[in-house]
Amino acid sequence: MKTTYAETTLENFCKVDQTYKLSIFGNNDAKFISKNCDLSPDNQYVESFLILKNKKMYINKINGRVGNGGGAELIAVSLYKKNSKNPVLITLYSETYCCYPQPSGKLYTIDLNEIKKENNSVTLKSITDILGDNNSGLEGVSDDYMHFKFKDIASIKKWLDKNY
Repeated sequence: MKTTYAETTLENFCKVDQTYKLSIFGNNDAKFISKNCDLSPDNQYVESFLILKNKKMYINKINGRVGNGGGAELIAVSLYKKNSKNPVLITLYSETYCCYPQPSGKLYTIDLNEIKKENNSVTLKSITDILGDNNSGLEGVSDDYMHFKFKDIASIKKWLDKNY
């Protein structure tokens, strides 16, 4: 696999944060990679990729340190498989916000990607929009106490069982 110019120039700022083996179509046939990029005190993000059949596929980029945030972090990765449907890659991110009068608590962000296999080609298609307004939310205080229902993989999979 070739390294792009952007990957080379960001080498000093982006560190591989987490790596997971996933079994999508076979045993341990894929690798999930998450990079944490810390460019400046106000510019941080997490970027994720999936490597399957020697093909590196971009998943997403979650920006952190917005306002009084402490930086985005990947907190969970999982696969959802249902017999008659394509597998879904679930990624869950959070960022801690602190200190009144600004919102405080944890902001959760969910990303869902359907993994399609056609002939010898594999593609990722974002299906996060099926969650509607529930693709991100705050568990904490912003004027009132707010509860977010998808803080873990189990609650997301339970929702997918009923709605996917």
